[in-house]
Amino acid sequence: MENEKKKLSDLAYTITVDNYDKAFGEVQKRFEFPRNIVFTVLVALVAAYNLYMAIKVPTNNNTQVMIVGVSIAFLLILWITPLKRRKTLKEALSTIEDDSYTAEVFEDSIKITTVVKPDENGNIPEIAPKIIFYETDEPYVMEIPDEFVIYIKKQMFYVIPKKYLSDEQTELLRKELSEKAKKFYNQK
Repeated sequence: MENEKKKLSDLAYTITVDNYDKAFGEVQKRFEFPRNIVFTVLVALVAAYNLYMAIKVPTNNNTQVMIVGVSIAFLLILWITPLKRRKTLKEALSTIEDDSYTAEVFEDSIKITTVVKPDENGNIPEIAPKIIFYETDEPYVMEIPDEFVIYIKKQMFYVIPKKYLSDEQTELLRKELSEKAKKFYNQK
């Protein structure tokens, strides 16, 4: 069945920790930070109102002061958590040497395969390829100056650095992803 699909291109590339870090930062900016901004505005309004009431009506203002304190704690957690998650991801990936991949671009999907190196015993571990179907996975794609970032909401993101692609491959990938992704963000 897979052989019957029309293959549009084969891509071979290597991903560094910096590629992952940059891609994860873009995913956070696009999908997490806008929500955090909305929560920040709402919680800041609640905190400001309660602070105003605590100052205006100084009798029995313990509840208002407590709400202001909880609001500040919430805002700190809201913004520190994504930064810690990014730092943790970067630390976890720092032990990985540059990973090599191949991607096969089909009309209805992209198949990403890890190029596995033999271990010290000469054994090659098997890693199943990831097939991203445009129709069912509904990927979001961001094109930033150095790479394409394919994001499947709340699951995973994949990076394809442009420096390993020819101009024709870059154009083909841009065309396919912009037409078939759920949403395509071009930031180049």
